[in-house]
Amino acid sequence: MGSQVGPKRIRRSSSLRIRDLHCGPLGNNNHAASIPIVSKYTKLPPEILAKMRHGHFAEATDLKTIQPVIDAMVSYAYIPKGFSATDLIYRAGK
Repeated sequence: MGSQVGPKRIRRSSSLRIRDLHCGPLGNNNHAASIPIVSKYTKLPPEILAKMRHGHFAEATDLKTIQPVIDAMVSYAYIPKGFSATDLIYRAGK
């Protein structure tokens, strides 16, 4: 299974993505504006990202579609125990 990825790490990295990549409309409408943000998290050089095909950022989060993925990860022992999808959402001040 390689390195272990636990719920704390998933929550931390997911909340960072939700908070810092909340640029859905901005990034989807302005590829150049999303490059520094994507570079920060992927560690890919901006000049490489500028040449890559542009993906789309989510503009909304639907927890009803995330929870089944978490549950499946538990079922297949990818993560040791389940948690609520709501734990992935960044809440300012917490």
